[in-house]
Parts: sequence; structure tokens; C-alpha cells
Amino acid sequence: MSIIRLDKLLKSGAGGALEDIVQNAQYMDQLTSALRRDLPVELADQLIAASLRADGELVLVVTSSAWASKFRFETGKITEILRQTGAEIRTCRVTVSRHGTG
Repeated sequence: MSIIRLDKLLKSGAGGALEDIVQNAQYMDQLTSALRRDLPVELADQLIAASLRADGELVLVVTSSAWASKFRFETGKITEILRQTGAEIRTCRVTVSRHGTG
């Protein structure tokens, strides 16, 4: 097993899994921010995270099952908001966080 220096691992442009994780986290943050900005406040406050998988599946993580139902009702609006950012969405799945909001 080789040892990789931490400073080399953390440098931008070093490639590899860490850089991919950082890029994915940044993209998730962009998607989540875009939705929070354009959704009604009552929905935006209940959105924990949004993620777009390689196969085009949008995954929304929300605070409770009651809010998940409301988000499912708004799937068309949600996908349209994100398509305006250039996201290619095929399907949308809403899940409930095991940890709630905090």
C-alpha cells in the first residue's frame, strides 16, 4: 500500500477520487441552491439536498414524509427549474432524510 502525502491529495488538479468527490459536492450545492432560490419558501426550507446521478435521476432529500409528498406533487416544476440550468433530468425521486434537518 502506497502512502500519499496529504498536501498532494488535497491539491486541486491532482486528479483522482478526492477531486471527483469535491466536484460532485459542489454540483450538488449548485443544484440545491438553484432549487431553494426558485421554489416557494415553504418548500425551499424543507429541501436538504439535491443530487443528479449520471443516468439522469434527480434525487431530492427532504425533511419528512409529509414534505416528500408535497415535493412529489411539484416534480414537474422542480425538473423545469433545473433544466433551465442545463441539467438533463430523466426521472425524479424524493427521499426522506434519516437525520431530519439537524
